[in-house]
Amino acid sequence: MSLIRSIIFMLFSYAMLSSFCSAEENAFYMFRIHSPDRMSTAEESLRRLNQHYQNINILIPQSYQIDQTGLFYGQVDPEILDFTKTHPVKLMILVTNKDFDSHLVHVFLKNHSAQKKAIQSLVDTCLKNKFYGAQLDFEMVQLADRDGLTQFYLNAARALHQNGLVISYAIAPVVDDKPSSSEFLKRIYKNWEGAYNLKALANSADFMTIMAYNQHGGGTPPGSTASLPWVEKTIQYTMQFIKPEKISLGIPAFSNYWFIGTNEKTGRLSTRMDGISYAKLQAILQKNHAQLVWSPSDKVNYAIYQNNWLNEYLFAEDAQSFNAKWDLVKKYHLRGISVFDLGTEDPKIWDVLQNSA
Repeated sequence: MSLIRSIIFMLFSYAMLSSFCSAEENAFYMFRIHSPDRMSTAEESLRRLNQHYQNINILIPQSYQIDQTGLFYGQVDPEILDFTKTHPVKLMILVTNKDFDSHLVHVFLKNHSAQKKAIQSLVDTCLKNKFYGAQLDFEMVQLADRDGLTQFYLNAARALHQNGLVISYAIAPVVDDKPSSSEFLKRIYKNWEGAYNLKALANSADFMTIMAYNQHGGGTPPGSTASLPWVEKTIQYTMQFIKPEKISLGIPAFSNYWFIGTNEKTGRLSTRMDGISYAKLQAILQKNHAQLVWSPSDKVNYAIYQNNWLNEYLFAEDAQSFNAKWDLVKKYHLRGISVFDLGTEDPKIWDVLQNSA
Protein backbone atom coordinates (compact mmCIF):
# COMPACT_ATOMS: atom_id res chain seq x y z
CA MET A 1 0.00 0.00 0.00
CA SER A 2 2.89 2.36 0.77
CA LEU A 3 4.32 1.91 -2.74
CA ILE A 4 0.91 2.50 -4.34
CA ARG A 5 0.37 5.66 -2.29
CA SER A 6 3.84 6.88 -3.31
CA ILE A 7 3.05 6.29 -6.98
CA ILE A 8 -0.30 8.08 -6.67
CA PHE A 9 1.38 10.99 -4.88
CA MET A 10 4.06 11.30 -7.60
CA LEU A 11 1.44 11.24 -10.34
CA PHE A 12 -0.61 13.86 -8.52
CA SER A 13 2.46 16.05 -7.98
CA TYR A 14 3.41 15.78 -11.65
CA ALA A 15 -0.11 16.74 -12.70
CA MET A 16 -0.07 19.75 -10.38
CA LEU A 17 3.37 20.82 -11.65
CA SER A 18 2.28 20.48 -15.28
CA SER A 19 -0.82 22.54 -14.55
CA PHE A 20 1.28 25.25 -12.91
CA CYS A 21 3.82 25.40 -15.74
CA SER A 22 1.12 25.72 -18.38
CA ALA A 23 -0.51 28.70 -16.65
CA GLU A 24 0.54 31.97 -18.27
CA GLU A 25 1.86 34.79 -16.11
CA ASN A 26 0.25 38.20 -16.67
CA ALA A 27 2.37 41.27 -15.96
CA PHE A 28 1.10 44.83 -16.41
CA TYR A 29 3.05 48.06 -16.50
CA MET A 30 1.89 51.28 -14.89
CA PHE A 31 3.13 54.79 -15.57
CA ARG A 32 3.81 57.10 -12.67
CA ILE A 33 0.59 58.55 -11.32
CA HIS A 34 1.75 62.11 -12.00
CA SER A 35 3.76 61.46 -15.18
CA PRO A 36 3.21 64.02 -17.99
CA ASP A 37 3.67 61.17 -20.49
CA ARG A 38 0.59 59.27 -19.36
CA MET A 39 -1.70 58.09 -22.16
CA SER A 40 -4.57 57.57 -19.72
CA THR A 41 -5.62 59.27 -16.51
CA ALA A 42 -4.22 58.08 -13.19
CA GLU A 43 -7.75 57.59 -11.96
CA GLU A 44 -8.54 55.26 -14.86
CA SER A 45 -5.39 53.18 -14.33
CA LEU A 46 -6.13 52.75 -10.63
CA ARG A 47 -9.76 51.91 -11.39
CA ARG A 48 -8.71 49.17 -13.82
CA LEU A 49 -6.27 47.85 -11.22
CA ASN A 50 -9.03 47.61 -8.62
CA GLN A 51 -11.39 45.94 -11.08
CA HIS A 52 -9.04 43.40 -12.62
CA TYR A 53 -6.23 42.63 -10.18
CA GLN A 54 -7.35 38.98 -10.12
CA ASN A 55 -5.99 38.69 -13.67
CA ILE A 56 -2.69 40.41 -12.86
CA ASN A 57 0.17 38.37 -11.41
CA ILE A 58 2.88 41.03 -11.47
CA LEU A 59 2.55 44.81 -11.45
CA ILE A 60 5.57 46.67 -12.87
CA PRO A 61 5.31 50.40 -12.11
CA GLN A 62 7.60 52.98 -13.66
CA SER A 63 9.69 53.61 -10.59
CA TYR A 64 13.44 54.21 -10.53
CA GLN A 65 16.28 55.56 -12.65
CA ILE A 66 20.05 55.25 -12.51
CA ASP A 67 22.19 58.19 -13.60
CA GLN A 68 25.78 58.26 -14.87
CA THR A 69 27.21 58.45 -11.33
CA GLY A 70 25.33 55.39 -10.11
CA LEU A 71 22.73 57.40 -8.23
CA PHE A 72 19.63 55.22 -7.84
CA TYR A 73 16.56 57.37 -7.33
CA GLY A 74 12.78 57.41 -7.61
CA GLN A 75 9.85 55.83 -5.83
CA VAL A 76 6.73 53.74 -6.29
CA ASP A 77 3.61 55.89 -6.14
CA PRO A 78 2.01 55.49 -2.67
CA GLU A 79 -1.36 54.51 -4.17
CA ILE A 80 0.23 51.60 -6.03
CA LEU A 81 2.35 50.58 -3.06
CA ASP A 82 -0.63 50.56 -0.72
CA PHE A 83 -2.66 48.50 -3.17
CA THR A 84 -0.06 45.74 -3.55
CA LYS A 85 0.31 45.50 0.23
CA THR A 86 -3.32 44.50 0.60
CA HIS A 87 -3.90 42.51 -2.60
CA PRO A 88 -2.30 39.32 -4.01
CA VAL A 89 -0.27 41.09 -6.72
CA LYS A 90 3.53 40.92 -6.86
CA LEU A 91 5.27 44.28 -7.25
CA MET A 92 8.36 44.36 -9.46
CA ILE A 93 9.96 47.78 -9.90
CA LEU A 94 11.00 49.05 -13.33
CA VAL A 95 14.54 50.46 -13.35
CA THR A 96 15.74 52.50 -16.34
CA ASN A 97 18.84 54.40 -17.34
CA LYS A 98 18.38 58.14 -16.87
CA ASP A 99 16.19 59.60 -19.63
CA PHE A 100 17.26 56.76 -21.97
CA ASP A 101 20.27 58.96 -22.73
CA SER A 102 22.94 57.07 -24.72
CA HIS A 103 25.82 59.29 -23.57
CA LEU A 104 24.94 59.14 -19.87
CA VAL A 105 24.57 55.36 -19.93
CA HIS A 106 27.91 55.07 -21.78
CA VAL A 107 29.59 56.97 -18.94
CA PHE A 108 27.86 54.75 -16.37
CA LEU A 109 28.86 51.51 -18.08
CA LYS A 110 32.51 52.62 -18.03
CA ASN A 111 32.41 53.31 -14.27
CA HIS A 112 32.59 50.12 -12.18
CA SER A 113 32.28 51.91 -8.83
CA ALA A 114 29.12 53.68 -10.06
CA GLN A 115 27.64 50.32 -11.07
CA LYS A 116 28.50 48.76 -7.71
CA LYS A 117 26.86 51.70 -5.95
CA ALA A 118 23.71 51.43 -8.07
CA ILE A 119 23.37 47.67 -7.55
CA GLN A 120 23.71 47.97 -3.80
CA SER A 121 21.04 50.68 -3.71
CA LEU A 122 18.78 48.53 -5.90
CA VAL A 123 19.09 45.54 -3.57
CA ASP A 124 18.62 47.66 -0.44
CA THR A 125 15.50 49.30 -1.87
CA CYS A 126 13.93 45.98 -2.85
CA LEU A 127 14.62 44.43 0.55
CA LYS A 128 13.43 47.47 2.51
CA ASN A 129 10.13 47.65 0.63
CA LYS A 130 9.68 43.87 0.22
CA PHE A 131 9.46 44.13 -3.56
CA TYR A 132 9.24 40.93 -5.60
CA GLY A 133 12.26 42.09 -7.59
CA ALA A 134 13.25 44.41 -10.41
CA GLN A 135 13.07 44.63 -14.18
CA LEU A 136 16.02 46.39 -15.80
CA ASP A 137 15.03 48.43 -18.85
CA PHE A 138 18.11 50.17 -20.21
CA GLU A 139 17.38 51.62 -23.63
CA MET A 140 19.19 53.56 -26.35
CA VAL A 141 22.44 51.83 -25.42
CA GLN A 142 24.95 51.83 -28.26
CA LEU A 143 26.14 48.57 -29.81
CA ALA A 144 29.66 49.57 -28.72
CA ASP A 145 28.50 49.37 -25.05
CA ARG A 146 27.08 45.85 -25.43
CA ASP A 147 29.75 44.16 -23.27
CA GLY A 148 29.43 46.78 -20.55
CA LEU A 149 25.65 46.43 -20.40
CA THR A 150 25.91 42.65 -20.30
CA GLN A 151 28.33 42.67 -17.39
CA PHE A 152 26.23 45.18 -15.44
CA TYR A 153 23.11 43.06 -15.93
CA LEU A 154 24.94 39.90 -14.84
CA ASN A 155 26.30 41.61 -11.71
CA ALA A 156 22.85 42.96 -10.85
CA ALA A 157 21.29 39.51 -11.33
CA ARG A 158 23.86 37.89 -9.07
CA ALA A 159 23.26 40.43 -6.30
CA LEU A 160 19.47 40.22 -6.49
CA HIS A 161 19.44 36.41 -6.56
CA GLN A 162 21.78 36.23 -3.57
CA ASN A 163 19.13 38.15 -1.64
CA GLY A 164 16.19 36.03 -2.81
CA LEU A 165 14.92 38.60 -5.29
CA VAL A 166 13.69 38.13 -8.86
CA ILE A 167 15.24 39.90 -11.84
CA SER A 168 13.92 40.48 -15.34
CA TYR A 169 15.26 42.27 -18.41
CA ALA A 170 13.19 44.25 -20.90
CA ILE A 171 14.72 43.59 -24.30
CA ALA A 172 14.32 45.13 -27.74
CA PRO A 173 12.17 43.49 -30.44
CA VAL A 174 14.78 42.17 -32.86
CA VAL A 175 13.87 40.24 -36.01
CA ASP A 176 17.36 39.91 -37.50
CA ASP A 177 20.83 40.60 -36.10
CA LYS A 178 22.10 41.45 -39.60
CA PRO A 179 19.59 44.05 -40.87
CA SER A 180 21.73 44.99 -43.87
CA SER A 181 18.81 45.51 -46.24
CA SER A 182 17.37 48.50 -44.39
CA GLU A 183 19.09 51.73 -43.35
CA PHE A 184 16.40 52.28 -40.72
CA LEU A 185 16.87 48.83 -39.19
CA LYS A 186 20.65 49.15 -39.27
CA ARG A 187 20.43 52.44 -37.41
CA ILE A 188 18.17 51.20 -34.61
CA TYR A 189 20.21 47.99 -34.29
CA LYS A 190 23.41 50.00 -33.83
CA ASN A 191 21.83 52.52 -31.46
CA TRP A 192 19.63 50.22 -29.39
CA GLU A 193 18.60 46.72 -30.42
CA GLY A 194 22.09 45.27 -30.76
CA ALA A 195 23.08 46.09 -27.17
CA TYR A 196 21.35 43.03 -25.69
CA ASN A 197 23.56 39.94 -25.74
CA LEU A 198 20.72 37.45 -25.37
CA LYS A 199 22.94 34.37 -25.37
CA ALA A 200 25.04 35.74 -22.50
CA LEU A 201 22.04 36.96 -20.53
CA ALA A 202 19.71 33.99 -21.07
CA ASN A 203 20.47 32.08 -17.85
CA SER A 204 20.84 35.03 -15.49
CA ALA A 205 17.28 36.41 -15.69
CA ASP A 206 14.18 34.82 -14.21
CA PHE A 207 12.38 36.04 -17.30
CA MET A 208 12.79 38.49 -20.17
CA THR A 209 10.15 40.74 -21.68
CA ILE A 210 10.28 41.31 -25.44
CA MET A 211 9.07 44.88 -25.96
CA ALA A 212 7.21 43.81 -29.11
CA TYR A 213 5.77 47.19 -30.01
CA ASN A 214 6.74 50.42 -31.78
CA GLN A 215 7.21 48.57 -35.05
CA HIS A 216 6.38 51.92 -36.66
CA GLY A 217 7.31 55.23 -35.10
CA GLY A 218 9.52 58.23 -35.59
CA GLY A 219 11.26 57.95 -38.95
CA THR A 220 8.83 55.49 -40.52
CA PRO A 221 5.66 55.86 -42.58
CA PRO A 222 2.36 55.44 -40.72
CA GLY A 223 1.83 51.86 -39.63
CA SER A 224 0.76 49.55 -36.85
CA THR A 225 2.62 49.42 -33.56
CA ALA A 226 2.74 45.62 -33.61
CA SER A 227 1.55 43.61 -36.61
CA LEU A 228 1.20 39.91 -35.90
CA PRO A 229 3.81 38.67 -38.46
CA TRP A 230 6.36 41.10 -37.02
CA VAL A 231 5.59 40.10 -33.43
CA GLU A 232 5.89 36.42 -34.31
CA LYS A 233 9.25 37.09 -35.95
CA THR A 234 10.55 38.73 -32.77
CA ILE A 235 9.49 35.65 -30.79
CA GLN A 236 11.20 33.29 -33.22
CA TYR A 237 14.41 35.33 -33.11
CA THR A 238 14.46 35.51 -29.30
CA MET A 239 13.81 31.78 -28.93
CA GLN A 240 17.14 31.09 -30.61
CA PHE A 241 18.77 32.23 -27.36
CA ILE A 242 16.17 32.04 -24.59
CA LYS A 243 13.93 29.17 -23.51
CA PRO A 244 10.25 29.90 -24.14
CA GLU A 245 9.38 29.47 -20.45
CA LYS A 246 11.55 32.51 -19.75
CA ILE A 247 9.99 34.74 -22.42
CA SER A 248 7.21 37.17 -21.60
CA LEU A 249 5.65 38.75 -24.67
CA GLY A 250 5.32 42.52 -24.39
CA ILE A 251 1.92 43.49 -25.78
CA PRO A 252 0.89 47.11 -26.42
CA ALA A 253 -2.41 48.20 -24.93
CA PHE A 254 -2.07 51.65 -26.50
CA SER A 255 -3.03 52.58 -30.06
CA ASN A 256 -1.24 54.82 -32.58
CA TYR A 257 -2.61 58.06 -34.00
CA TRP A 258 -0.81 59.61 -37.00
CA PHE A 259 -1.48 63.22 -37.97
CA ILE A 260 0.15 66.46 -39.17
CA GLY A 261 1.49 68.44 -36.24
CA THR A 262 4.32 70.69 -35.09
CA ASN A 263 7.67 69.04 -34.52
CA GLU A 264 8.60 69.81 -30.92
CA LYS A 265 12.32 70.11 -31.71
CA THR A 266 12.31 72.05 -34.98
CA GLY A 267 8.96 73.85 -34.79
CA ARG A 268 8.18 72.68 -38.33
CA LEU A 269 5.04 70.95 -39.51
CA SER A 270 5.57 67.24 -40.04
CA THR A 271 3.95 63.84 -39.70
CA ARG A 272 3.59 63.01 -36.03
CA MET A 273 2.51 59.95 -34.08
CA ASP A 274 1.00 59.84 -30.62
CA GLY A 275 0.37 56.79 -28.52
CA ILE A 276 -3.21 57.04 -27.28
CA SER A 277 -5.61 55.10 -25.09
CA TYR A 278 -8.40 52.99 -26.53
CA ALA A 279 -10.91 55.48 -25.10
CA LYS A 280 -9.26 58.35 -27.01
CA LEU A 281 -9.16 56.25 -30.17
CA GLN A 282 -12.91 55.78 -29.93
CA ALA A 283 -13.41 59.52 -29.46
CA ILE A 284 -11.32 60.32 -32.56
CA LEU A 285 -13.24 57.79 -34.63
CA GLN A 286 -16.55 59.27 -33.55
CA LYS A 287 -15.46 62.86 -34.16
CA ASN A 288 -14.31 62.06 -37.71
CA HIS A 289 -17.11 59.60 -38.55
CA ALA A 290 -14.47 56.96 -39.29
CA GLN A 291 -14.72 53.19 -39.12
CA LEU A 292 -12.09 50.62 -38.22
CA VAL A 293 -11.17 47.99 -40.82
CA TRP A 294 -9.59 44.64 -39.95
CA SER A 295 -6.32 43.71 -41.62
CA PRO A 296 -6.32 39.93 -42.07
CA SER A 297 -2.56 39.91 -42.67
CA ASP A 298 -1.42 42.19 -39.82
CA LYS A 299 -4.23 41.15 -37.45
CA VAL A 300 -4.92 44.75 -36.41
CA ASN A 301 -7.81 47.17 -36.93
CA TYR A 302 -7.02 50.47 -38.61
CA ALA A 303 -8.71 53.54 -40.07
CA ILE A 304 -7.66 56.08 -42.70
CA TYR A 305 -9.76 59.21 -43.06
CA GLN A 306 -9.37 62.88 -44.02
CA ASN A 307 -9.23 65.75 -41.59
CA ASN A 308 -9.05 69.17 -43.28
CA TRP A 309 -8.25 67.38 -46.54
CA LEU A 310 -5.25 65.58 -45.12
CA ASN A 311 -5.09 61.89 -44.33
CA GLU A 312 -4.92 60.77 -40.71
CA TYR A 313 -4.30 57.21 -39.59
CA LEU A 314 -5.39 55.18 -36.58
CA PHE A 315 -3.92 51.77 -35.78
CA ALA A 316 -5.86 50.16 -32.97
CA GLU A 317 -4.60 47.73 -30.36
CA ASP A 318 -7.90 46.30 -29.19
CA ALA A 319 -9.28 43.01 -27.89
CA GLN A 320 -9.22 41.47 -31.36
CA SER A 321 -5.51 42.16 -31.93
CA PHE A 322 -4.76 41.31 -28.28
CA ASN A 323 -6.37 37.92 -28.71
CA ALA A 324 -4.26 37.23 -31.82
CA LYS A 325 -1.08 37.98 -29.86
CA TRP A 326 -2.31 35.92 -26.92
CA ASP A 327 -2.60 32.99 -29.32
CA LEU A 328 1.13 33.36 -30.07
CA VAL A 329 1.90 33.00 -26.36
CA LYS A 330 0.05 29.69 -26.35
CA LYS A 331 1.46 28.59 -29.72
CA TYR A 332 5.07 28.98 -28.57
CA HIS A 333 4.41 27.99 -24.91
CA LEU A 334 5.78 31.28 -23.60
CA ARG A 335 5.88 32.27 -19.94
CA GLY A 336 3.19 34.90 -20.38
CA ILE A 337 2.60 38.52 -21.27
CA SER A 338 3.79 41.97 -20.20
CA VAL A 339 1.14 44.54 -21.14
CA PHE A 340 2.06 48.20 -21.65
CA ASP A 341 0.29 49.93 -20.02
CA LEU A 342 -2.61 49.60 -17.57
CA GLY A 343 -5.45 52.05 -18.25
CA THR A 344 -4.90 52.43 -21.99
CA GLU A 345 -6.39 49.06 -22.92
CA ASP A 346 -9.62 48.08 -24.62
CA PRO A 347 -11.75 46.90 -21.65
CA LYS A 348 -12.63 43.75 -23.58
CA ILE A 349 -9.09 42.36 -23.24
CA TRP A 350 -10.07 41.35 -19.71
CA ASP A 351 -12.63 38.99 -21.20
CA VAL A 352 -9.83 37.37 -23.21
CA LEU A 353 -7.75 36.88 -20.06
CA GLN A 354 -10.71 35.72 -17.99
CA ASN A 355 -11.73 33.14 -20.58
CA SER A 356 -8.16 31.84 -20.75
CA ALA A 357 -7.73 31.51 -16.99
